[in-house]
Amino acid sequence: MGKVTGVTRSTGKGESYFDHCPLLPTIHSKNKGMDDQTTPRSRPQTYSTVHTTPSTRLDYTRYSLKSKDKKRVDSADAPFNQRRCLIQNLPNGHTVQYCHMIPRKLTKNEDLMASLEWYWNMPYKSLHLNTRYNVFFAEAAFHLYHDNGAWGLLPERSIIDQYNEKLVLGRSNFPEIQAEGGFEYRLIPLDGSMESYPILRQNDHARPLNKDQYTLHFYPFNTLPLFRSHLHPKFAIYELGRKFDGLTDKDQAAADAAVLSYPELDIIYRIYLRWSRPRKGPLFEEWKKKGRPDGDGDRQSESSSRTGYDSMRGSVKRRRTGSSSEQGSPTPAGKSSDVMQMANPSSETLSHDTLIEHECIYGKGGWTQETLSGWAADASKYVTP
Repeated sequence: MGKVTGVTRSTGKGESYFDHCPLLPTIHSKNKGMDDQTTPRSRPQTYSTVHTTPSTRLDYTRYSLKSKDKKRVDSADAPFNQRRCLIQNLPNGHTVQYCHMIPRKLTKNEDLMASLEWYWNMPYKSLHLNTRYNVFFAEAAFHLYHDNGAWGLLPERSIIDQYNEKLVLGRSNFPEIQAEGGFEYRLIPLDGSMESYPILRQNDHARPLNKDQYTLHFYPFNTLPLFRSHLHPKFAIYELGRKFDGLTDKDQAAADAAVLSYPELDIIYRIYLRWSRPRKGPLFEEWKKKGRPDGDGDRQSESSSRTGYDSMRGSVKRRRTGSSSEQGSPTPAGKSSDVMQMANPSSETLSHDTLIEHECIYGKGGWTQETLSGWAADASKYVTP
């Protein structure tokens, strides 16, 4: 490794030079260890005597994020991280990628997807892992480490407790946790594979750049700040539990050490086991027959099946707009002038989302006085005087 100079040690003692410090390597996007190199197969067809449910979880279960999906992630992330790497806070560039929290390849696990939908109080086949609330930005190496189980994101304890307390009350009591304002997370290492690699994080982005804007954080990364993100905690909780479950199979001693350092993992694991439990019985089968409402699997609110854009407009058939990208993920996040030039991120994000969803229903040529008035009335609910 080359010499790293002019970087502040995270201990706060002010040392400024490190020789031959092993930084995280750059991993090219074609690395086969990445989750989304695996192309999920379509889900098996399911029929009922009452309704015919959709045979697949939309076309994009067979491809990477489409242009429409990426725009939604861009606008959701912009108020919090401006499309930078969530962990390093480095500017968006060719090594920053769209990263799924719960791996998209799990879509082909019919029993698991149905279980999550059941416990999360969602309609059958309405969960789609390309939703903006399951995707964040990560530098290529961190994407790889994430997919390989090296680290996870721990939500706030109050959020974890809400889900844990409702486990015994049935699916109708699943917490409706709204995404406004984002959520705080802490990075926690799991298997020790990152012990040799400090994390270089950019503290601010003022120009010109200088050495004081960067800090090295060393394993176990307790000096890293909390991260605020649009990611919904139900995805983070399930995935952290899944990673911890894999760790218990691979290295029980490491799993025990992780729980000692982060006691919340014990609760996370309990929630994960409940959400993963296969369902069966007449009530479950009747729920499956009801199918899912029309929509594209990315409601404004991912917290419940009763709120959000699709629940209000479920009967409207949407048109596809824009060109789709079938390039395999991990995909460089690239640049977006709509996002990078925001003067007021929160208000511009609302407008961007509303425009996209209006065009999904009416098409780009569908603007009328009536639809414009409806859009203005809807947007006014979110404008602070």
